[in-house]
Amino acid sequence: VQLAGFTAGLAQSFFDFYATPAYSNQTNPIGSDTGGGGDLVWAYTAQLGNGLSATLSAEEPNQRRSEIYGPATWSFGSANGTADGNGGTRWPDIVANLRVDQAWGSAQIMGAIHDVYASYYANGSAPSDEVGWAVGGGVRFNLPMLGKGDNLSAQVNYAKGATGYNFANAGQGGFRITQGNDTGVGLVTDAVGNGVNSDLELTESWSVVAGYEHNWNHQWRTSLYGGYAAINYSDTAEAYMGTPAGLSHDFSYYHVGSRTTWTPVPNLDLSVDVMYNHLNPSTSSGHVTGIPADATVLADQGWWMGMFRVQRNFYP
Repeated sequence: VQLAGFTAGLAQSFFDFYATPAYSNQTNPIGSDTGGGGDLVWAYTAQLGNGLSATLSAEEPNQRRSEIYGPATWSFGSANGTADGNGGTRWPDIVANLRVDQAWGSAQIMGAIHDVYASYYANGSAPSDEVGWAVGGGVRFNLPMLGKGDNLSAQVNYAKGATGYNFANAGQGGFRITQGNDTGVGLVTDAVGNGVNSDLELTESWSVVAGYEHNWNHQWRTSLYGGYAAINYSDTAEAYMGTPAGLSHDFSYYHVGSRTTWTPVPNLDLSVDVMYNHLNPSTSSGHVTGIPADATVLADQGWWMGMFRVQRNFYP
């Protein structure tokens, strides 16, 4: 529902700028885009004139929440520790942006704060809660000189304790990719804990995504898109996880793809989308369960994904 500058209900996060569906039909793990499923928001947007606007938004935090990794001393922990030590929802993510829309395109800077709240330990105590945060910027250029409707868009984010703003579609716990006897691991968390009387150590992450779409004519168009993201764990977090000397839980991930769409008649799109993914995994997997006993872990993983889609548009 939108009225007099207010937005309430299920909508795209006001942190988002780069729109994945504008360039790809597939699930892109990297980036902050919530446009597919939306988020519950309560926001106010002020129009400042000349295409400039500012928004302040309270948003449901589960969409952005990554796991808090902790030891078995959490009340529901296993012998190997637990990767889901979240204590629940206390307050929403607070998001703000400043945006400009002009004939040449648009640009936005944005920020968010995020509650990092851990569960209780078995003895009834809990680690201190922390406030995570994320900042970002995005730009979109309209390029009619290259083709009618052509555009180029990009967004870059940095977060500490708010990893979901860089890995919005990473899945619960992150990545564990096995092909044959090789397994690559990428642990996605908001923070790492270590037990009674220890503080949470916030996880650092960053990402960049970009896409370009070219219109060959009124029936054919092709996009090229990609993204890169990385997670860095501090020395303290590595010590909490018991990482062997010389090893690390840091990892990076990238994807690149292309989509070609044919519109034989108005409002009917037939498209082919191909994407390559690559995980450069952590060099330590001692706390990740479920890896086959005969697997050679720590191996880079690369794989292809493809999709053919028929889409009927009933609304512009």
